[in-house]
Amino acid sequence: MSTEPGVDALLHGLWQAHLGLSLGLLAVAVLRRPLRRIAGPREAYALWLLPLLCMACAALPETGLPRLQLAPVLWQAARDSLAASAQATALPARAGPLLWALGAVLVAAWHGLQHWRFMHALPQDPQACLRTPRGSSPGLVGVWRPRLLLPLDFEDRFTPEERAWVLAHEAMHARRHDNAVRLLAALLQTLAWFNPLLWWALPALRQDQELACDAALLRQQPGQWRRYAQALLKTDPQFTVPAVPIAASAWQHSHPLKERIAMLKSDSTLPLWRRRFGRLGLCAAALLATAGVQALRAGPTQPPLTAAQACPQMERPVVPDLNLKGEYSLTARFEINAKGETSNIRVVGEPQLRETVREAISRYGCTSPQGGLEVEQHFVFRYD
Repeated sequence: MSTEPGVDALLHGLWQAHLGLSLGLLAVAVLRRPLRRIAGPREAYALWLLPLLCMACAALPETGLPRLQLAPVLWQAARDSLAASAQATALPARAGPLLWALGAVLVAAWHGLQHWRFMHALPQDPQACLRTPRGSSPGLVGVWRPRLLLPLDFEDRFTPEERAWVLAHEAMHARRHDNAVRLLAALLQTLAWFNPLLWWALPALRQDQELACDAALLRQQPGQWRRYAQALLKTDPQFTVPAVPIAASAWQHSHPLKERIAMLKSDSTLPLWRRRFGRLGLCAAALLATAGVQALRAGPTQPPLTAAQACPQMERPVVPDLNLKGEYSLTARFEINAKGETSNIRVVGEPQLRETVREAISRYGCTSPQGGLEVEQHFVFRYD
């Protein structure tokens, strides 16, 4: 018996989770700026929980209406095949996973190389921090044991009060585990490297993290935004700096300084009712997003048809000679539109037999008056 059905079911679940993640990222892209203006940067940063929520909802087991079950198809053939034919059928099925794995390895290597190059260029200070060149920006690097990144002119460039603001800002990053959040985002980007939304999400997430960190710090010390902004202006680097790795924070890579300072001023005067309204909006967005994911997964409503009425004409698969022996079970799920055309054919089972099943289903003569009938059918192939 083939063990492929379990693997394909796992891949199908991962693809569903990816679609949920994409829907959540689209919601963040649309809502983050309006929510930031209405309720402030902390509430806008909380919006990034939506992609994870949608991904989790999409990965849950399906609980929709029962599918229409067609009669199973049994095919029995003598074992008389060519190995070359089997290899030719298996190669296309392997190309997709190999391409995905290659892309994931390259993205992971790119993140690792970026981090290594950044750390390799930093001379280590005898104290518990790392020193960056003069004129660069302070930061925080690492996930499990984050360490400070302080420029060599830190004591000269900043006053004692400004140094206290900088250190408090980086301590807030550490308490909020912002580097760990970005590392998780980088992991999702590595797994779904083909999705452009993930490449947009990482810099956008870094921007929202910095604004939320600013707001969290100033809400602990209200009325101090001007002094904090003065320290912020001095963090602007005096030269082009190398790319900051994903597991590090640095002020100059976060947001345009003018917009960031304007956000500090507006957030300090934001009324409480707008923050509460924004939190209600967050809850509403979470409910709508999860409802949207479930609606997409539920699919169309099943019309009251019997199996014989739905597909009165079903051609048997034309199976080529394959180098197989034993019994192989496949499960097919597909949709039938109002014209009787089959679409969205998904087959789980032996890779060498999937295309045969798809071709047979594509030639079915079916009907679905309401359009959108979802059908399930089992196939059994026995090779002696």
